[in-house]
Amino acid sequence: MTVDYEFVRQHIGQAGSLILDVRPTEYYTGQKSDEARAGHIPGAVNRPYTEDLEKSSDATVFKSLEVLAQAYAQRIPSEDTTVIVHCRTGHQASQTYFVLKHLLNYQHVYWYDAGWSEWASRPELPVKLSLASSKEI
Repeated sequence: MTVDYEFVRQHIGQAGSLILDVRPTEYYTGQKSDEARAGHIPGAVNRPYTEDLEKSSDATVFKSLEVLAQAYAQRIPSEDTTVIVHCRTGHQASQTYFVLKHLLNYQHVYWYDAGWSEWASRPELPVKLSLASSKEI
């Protein structure tokens, strides 16, 4: 279920793999940062965890299964895709892991629970910014 940074690094740019960053977009792009470095894992795609939720009159709930299935089908090429979900410290990614694995029944879902906090603190790991320069560091 959980994976480490080496597993993630081995899947960067690999066919049949997708790294899903569920942090708010401004953290993914590098416009905001609370960590050692700003940006995202190269090749990762962003879909903030909040996009799975909607507010009802008295609670915040998951969107319908149909809506969730359609949204993830647009990001995940096939049901055979290896999906690695991460956020900053694992909390938000645990929600997305649950949605993919237990509500939508994707089989190859992994949770990088150390997430961006660990990745950004390790200078040997690559980082990409999505700002105007869009450079890798």
